[in-house]
Order: sequence, then C-alpha cells, then structure tokens
Amino acid sequence: FFDELIDRMSALPEVAAAGGITFLPMDGQGAGTSYWVNDRPRPEPEDRRAADIRNVSGDYFEAMGIALLQGRLFDDRDRSNAPQTVVVNRSLAERYWPGESAVGKRVVVNWVDEDPWEIVGVVEDVLIAGPSQSARESIYINYAKGAFFPWLHISVRGAVGAESLGELLRRELAAMDPEVPLGRLRMMRDVVGNSVARPRMTAALMTVFAGLATLLAAIGLYGV
Repeated sequence: FFDELIDRMSALPEVAAAGGITFLPMDGQGAGTSYWVNDRPRPEPEDRRAADIRNVSGDYFEAMGIALLQGRLFDDRDRSNAPQTVVVNRSLAERYWPGESAVGKRVVVNWVDEDPWEIVGVVEDVLIAGPSQSARESIYINYAKGAFFPWLHISVRGAVGAESLGELLRRELAAMDPEVPLGRLRMMRDVVGNSVARPRMTAALMTVFAGLATLLAAIGLYGV
C-alpha cells in the first residue's frame, strides 16, 4: 500500500521527491535499541550503546533534504530476499570508523535477531529530539525489509505550496482507497516550531520573572 502511494506521489510533476518514515524528526516519538559492531568484541548488555531506529521507504532522504555522505541509499537491491542492509548517520560512522568509510562494515542491531547487517550508506546527522540536543546515533532500515510498525509518515517535497501538495496527496489516496483517511497534514517547519515551543515559553516566563525581580529590587533600593 505504501509503496503504491509513494510511487503515485513521486510520479506527479508537482512533486520533487516523496518517501516515508515511521517517526518524523522532532515529533516527540521514536524507537531505539542497542547495537554493536560485528568485527569487534561483543559488549556486555550494560555496555552496549543505543541508536535511534527508523524505517524508511521511497525517496525519504531526498524529500527531507538529508545529504548522502558515503555509499548509496536503499534501492531495489535491498528488497525481498536480499541480505539485510542499513543506512547509518554520520555520528555513528565517525564513532567507529573515523577517517575511513563505514560502507561495507557490519553492525548487529538488537531488534529481531542478532545477524549482522551491512552498512550500504552514511547520511548526514538529523536532530531527532530537537535543536536543543545534539545529534544521536541513528540506524535506518528499509521498510520493505523490516516493517516493524504498521504506519508511515509520508514526506513530500514539491514545487508548489503545502496546501496544493495536500490536495494531491488526498486525491491519490482516495484513488487507491476512498475509505482510508489522511492523517495530520503539516509543514516540517511547523513540526520543528512545535518542538521548541515549550523551551521558548519557559525562556519567556523566566524573562518576565527576572524583569519583575529587577523591578522589585530597584524599588527596594530606592526606598532605602
């Protein structure tokens, strides 16, 4: 279903790229698990590092403007009975293979089994939690090879406005199945804005209280 929907969106002349991901960056939700490098001693469970896990489909990286740094992205070679492959982010690659390519290396992702998964590409870091936190180690898995969650957020980049893209998405979705509703339609800049709304409110309140404290202190000094 998602393959067909993404293919239909990608074929539209108004759309530059379309893809899907299980959890959008900075949306307040996610999934993660421990992992370790296959060609190094297996760490004890308490010593294993954790990585954010994201299932992606279609041209998600292009749609989100995430640069490919090494290797390649997922394609038809990573479907069906092909060996399990993953794309990792720069933070993970530089932690274990600084100054060299991570492509061809293998990691064990503690998700379904403990078979090593080959790294085929490295992409730029994405701030998963928000701009106030540094980038975390991330592992991207082809949705066709590991549909761990029964949903996708469809990401679309186009040459027209968000409202027009939304109408196109509704049209293609209705053509496939008129009984499937379209969920929340959002601009990515709104998702980013919501992720910093609470820190902004806290900063504003602190500024107000600091101003009141300064005013009270000035009145007190004047009274003395």
